Amino acid sequence: MFDFNNQYMHNDQPMTCPLCLRSSNIICDLSHTNAKIEIHECYDLKCKHVFVAVHDEEFYNYLGI
Repeated sequence: MFDFNNQYMHNDQPMTCPLCLRSSNIICDLSHTNAKIEIHECYDLKCKHVFVAVHDEEFYNYLGI
């Protein structure tokens, strides 16, 4: 199931699935483009939820990254 309507903020912690809270895998990294997003897929075989993680520029600027 794809969830491109909702976007989840990416921070300095590893991304987890918003549905089951398990670890996720980056399947497409567009953080170097103007979109500044990553597409993740849940590692859980029963869930396999695909979602978009958005990089928060203000957060990274605050950290000095």
